[in-house]
Amino acid sequence: MINTQGIGDLYQLYLLSLRDKMDFNLAYIPQSFTDRLEQPFEKAYMAKLYEVGRQEMLAGRAWHKAPPGYDITPIHLPTGPDKSTSLRTTSYRHRDRPQIFRTATHAGCLVAC
Repeated sequence: MINTQGIGDLYQLYLLSLRDKMDFNLAYIPQSFTDRLEQPFEKAYMAKLYEVGRQEMLAGRAWHKAPPGYDITPIHLPTGPDKSTSLRTTSYRHRDRPQIFRTATHAGCLVAC
């Protein structure tokens, strides 16, 4: 449950950064790191984890602009009588969840559904 709450908090921070037009930067452990911690404070595990983070940083991949698993491709919906787009919507798909999260921004307001 704590892990799920943490992920929910992360998504909320991301949406708030969109709403407030703030830059979002997140560093996380890539999915390619599959080692498992056998016991607390295992030095070999910590050294591997550090090296993965160091390599991500050196390759310029340490900072991400969205939470892991999100597709941040904008979806523009026609609105108004002339079908012009006055509402900007963005769809976010999480790789582990089938549902789609959408945000709609209009006149400075952000709505998530």
